[in-house]
Amino acid sequence: MKRSTGFTLIEVLAVVLLTGIVMGVALDFYLDLSRASNRAAGVTRETRRTAAVLDRMVQDFQNVVFVHRPDTLDPLAHPWIFLAESRLSELGADRVKFVTRSHDPRRSAVPESDLAVVSYTLRRGEAGGLELWRSEVPGLPDGLDREFPAEGSRGDALFADGIGAFGLSFRDAQLQPKTSWDSSSLVDGSELPTAVEIRLAMAEPGKELPLEELPLQHRLVRLPVRPLDLQAMFEMGEDDGKDAAAKTVCDCIDCVELAKNRSGARLVESIGSKPAAVGLKLLPASIRKQVDPACL
Repeated sequence: MKRSTGFTLIEVLAVVLLTGIVMGVALDFYLDLSRASNRAAGVTRETRRTAAVLDRMVQDFQNVVFVHRPDTLDPLAHPWIFLAESRLSELGADRVKFVTRSHDPRRSAVPESDLAVVSYTLRRGEAGGLELWRSEVPGLPDGLDREFPAEGSRGDALFADGIGAFGLSFRDAQLQPKTSWDSSSLVDGSELPTAVEIRLAMAEPGKELPLEELPLQHRLVRLPVRPLDLQAMFEMGEDDGKDAAAKTVCDCIDCVELAKNRSGARLVESIGSKPAAVGLKLLPASIRKQVDPACL
């Protein structure tokens, strides 16, 4: 009798078992590859986000401006400031306050200066993570203001959340590093640092990593403008411009109209009677457009 051909039960089970093993290995490989791809995409996303935050901060620091305080002026009446100190960070200062010329006066319905007081403050969020807040207040205060803006105050807005680490360090005139700066102190009075180093790392929400495991990025920003000594500039202008009919800033621009807002009034008070040869150069670009062409 002829024997029928086919697979035995053992052979079928062996094939099923081997197929299951191969599929399991393939699935595990696929899952590992998918997780690695997601991690790489996450790292790339956080790297780009960190770079965008750093770029915006660099822009602010590159527009820092500071005016020397005259010896005859009460220190508490001098509104120009560069102040940085640490509370939460291991990397240096985690809050900083300074004056810039990066404010866009076109956003305002009234004429105003392009000067603004900008602050960055590291705070702990409601969920426990770290957040970086930015404040921008147009114009200058009436005098020295060492207070940092409270959450919810004018101009205060969340700048970046999911912060893993943040810190600022500074270089003095001898290029020595410092973790804080105070332009109103006796040591660094009326002075700016020569450079600011920003260090920043993002972290997944709710996940705190040791500092050595965070993907820190850093930027070194050299401050392009040193403190301005207006008194010396005015004295130089008075010597060089005696043959220019002694025109003042107010001879070349409508100071009455300019003084209708607070920042404009301070400009008029500080430079309105100064020689036009020097004073006009200190006006914001938006106001220089109103200058009498005969003065240019």
